[in-house]
Amino acid sequence: MTPKIRCAALLNYIVARIAIGEYRPGDRIPSIRRLAAKFKVSYGSAFRALSGLVASGQLAADGHSGGYRVAGRERSVPGERLITIFWDNTSAYPGGIQDTVFGQIRQQAVRAGYRIGAVPAPRREWSAEMILKNSGGADAVILIGEYDQYLEQGTLPVPAAATLFGEDFRGTVSTVNPDPFLAAEQAVAYFRDRGVEYVVPMGEDTPVACWRCRIFAFLWDKAGGSCLPENEAGGIRDRRKVGYYLASDRYAERFLEVCREEDIVLSADHLLSMDGERLLVPGFSEFPTMAVDWPMIGNMLFWEVHHRLLNPNYPIRHLLLPGGKFSSGELS
Repeated sequence: MTPKIRCAALLNYIVARIAIGEYRPGDRIPSIRRLAAKFKVSYGSAFRALSGLVASGQLAADGHSGGYRVAGRERSVPGERLITIFWDNTSAYPGGIQDTVFGQIRQQAVRAGYRIGAVPAPRREWSAEMILKNSGGADAVILIGEYDQYLEQGTLPVPAAATLFGEDFRGTVSTVNPDPFLAAEQAVAYFRDRGVEYVVPMGEDTPVACWRCRIFAFLWDKAGGSCLPENEAGGIRDRRKVGYYLASDRYAERFLEVCREEDIVLSADHLLSMDGERLLVPGFSEFPTMAVDWPMIGNMLFWEVHHRLLNPNYPIRHLLLPGGKFSSGELS
């Protein structure tokens, strides 16, 4: 893991714990020295990372200890409020990403005294107006899935947060996503370690999948590799030099089904998928995937709308969570 990735992990560690309420306004965070040791970075690198959170208003200097505290003061939500969760049940795997995120949001919301509404809603032909109309008069909404592929660019007048979202509805929706930049950087290292020279980036026609593939292609080209369209990959004589970067586990599952039908044999070392959904769902094909802390993303989505209900001036944020270790296995 490079120093840049370790610094990003330190930063996301603090941001995530503020977002889920583990570190509350006024709480002191661990010292710079402790954080530097935990993430194996220099004291100066840790100091610069935390200084960025001070500049963004998330941390404040603690004059007594020379460290930092979480900025702001605790408040309470007046009365019982309703949070409505939308998810696309037409593309969800039982027990997969959407179920996992939904369960964590519900757990946090009930513990904090909110009522929860749930609307399983296909993404097609939806708009901001339709979301509000079907939210049951919600005080806040959370969207799980690539709704931005179909939603018009309106605005949501209630606090809103979303995951697997590439758009922010003109600055009205907070987003929490796996970090595509760090994921692409790790994927480049993964393929280079295996002697791959050509990679085929593939994924659904959604903003998030296209974004992931473009970032990977840029970094792979910068590292001296070559990206190929799928129809040219078969022309490479030495198949050990060809890899496949798949933008999601759902796409990887369908891709492998096609490979099996056409008797195409792939090496587990030459394929990598994003999201880690196959680790959540029994019966998925086994293939290398990047594990993502989806329960943490569910917690962060709840705390984003919670903070905005407490404070209307709380900023819209776009939080990126790094993926974990690769989980590999024989292709099945």
